[in-house]
Amino acid sequence: MRGELDVVGPAVGLSVGLGLICCGGAASAGDSDYVDVELPITAACWDGPSAPRNDVRMIDLAAEVGLSSGERVDVVGVGWDLTVTTFGQSWVSEAAFVMFDADDEPIDFEQVLTIPGLGLDYPGIESISTGGVVYLEDTGRQVMPLGRGVLTMEFFELFDDEPGFIDSLLTGTLTLRVVGVGPAACSEADLAEPFGVIDLADIVAFVTAFAALDDAADFAEPFGTWDLADIVGFVTEFGDGCE
Repeated sequence: MRGELDVVGPAVGLSVGLGLICCGGAASAGDSDYVDVELPITAACWDGPSAPRNDVRMIDLAAEVGLSSGERVDVVGVGWDLTVTTFGQSWVSEAAFVMFDADDEPIDFEQVLTIPGLGLDYPGIESISTGGVVYLEDTGRQVMPLGRGVLTMEFFELFDDEPGFIDSLLTGTLTLRVVGVGPAACSEADLAEPFGVIDLADIVAFVTAFAALDDAADFAEPFGTWDLADIVGFVTEFGDGCE
C-alpha cells in the first residue's frame, strides 16, 4: 500500500501537477516573443526527493534562448513526449520531477511538482504526451521566473519501492516555452525594473508586496509571516546595494 506523500508537501500538490493535463490540449501561439527549448531526457528516478542518487540537471535557459548567461528568463509553458519504464513493483504514477530556480528557498512543491503518469497506478511501460506545450497559468500554476536564467530539475520517486535501486526511467523530450526577460536582479532587494539597479522603484515594490502579503516581501523568518523582521531584511539588502 502506498503511504502518505508528506515528504513532498500537502496532498493538494498532486492535484495541481501537470500530470493532470497529460493528454490535454496544446497551447496556442498567442504571443510571438517566446522560444520553445527542446530537451532530450534520459533520467533515472532512484529514490525519494533529495536522495543523493537522483538525477539532477541544471540547464542554462538564458543561453539556450540567445541571451547572455545570468540574464533572467521566464518559463511560461511545458510539454513532453516521454516514456516511463518502471522496474519491480514501482508504478508509472510514482515517477516524478520538479523544476525550480535553485536560488529560490524554500521550494514550493505545489508549484513545481510534475507527475507525467498521474493516475497510472500500475507497473509497466507507458508513453505519455501532452500533445504540445501547455501554459502553466492554464493549469492553475504560476509562470516560473528564473532570476539568473538557470533551471534546476530533479527526477525522483514519489514512493520508493526499492531503496538504493532505480525504480523508473524517463526517456523522451521535454519542451519548455521560455520568454526572455532581460538582466537579472542584482540582489534580493532588486524587486522592480530596471533590474540591475537598486532604486526607489524597489522600495515601492517592497511596500506594495508587503501590504499584499506577497512572497516577494517575505524576507526573513518566520516565513509565511509578514512582520518587522521582513522590513529589516529588505532594508539590509537594499543598503548592501547590488552584488
